[in-house]
Amino acid sequence: MCREYRLNPHQPLAMIVPGAGWASKQWQIEKFSEIAAFLEENGCQVLLSGSGSELELLKEAASRLKHPHFLAGRLQDTVDFLPHLKVFIGNDSGVTHLAAANDIPVLAFFCSTCPECILGTRENVKVLCSSCRFKPDEKHFFCGGYPRISCTRPEFMDISTDQAIEVLKGML
Repeated sequence: MCREYRLNPHQPLAMIVPGAGWASKQWQIEKFSEIAAFLEENGCQVLLSGSGSELELLKEAASRLKHPHFLAGRLQDTVDFLPHLKVFIGNDSGVTHLAAANDIPVLAFFCSTCPECILGTRENVKVLCSSCRFKPDEKHFFCGGYPRISCTRPEFMDISTDQAIEVLKGML
């Protein structure tokens, strides 16, 4: 796979999955782009993964990269790369949960769902949550009722890239 994706087998791999099942679970794409640039500047090869319909989203996340590697629509390749990752970064999504369950170092972003309800507590997972006062807790799986409605509150996904980079520094 390293040959197919033109990867250096001796350089650390980081995977970013910026998509999620609905908009209220997605951290801002421009912030993922900043994180991708930070990872590349710190010696990681950055793999960007998502469904085939998310290719434009992945390209946006890769906008600051010199050497992006896309796995759009390649779920099997995404799964195959997981054991080789230095770090995985994503929203509350299926692939994030899969990485967490396989003891991959994970940085996950949560706002409209409760991380403890979904992930429990795992040593390999660092979670950054929105400061929104309506965010869910162990008693409420979703915030504000129906989960597929996009949140318009200014606190929604207010996690900064500086916060994420500080966490990533400890993971790299």
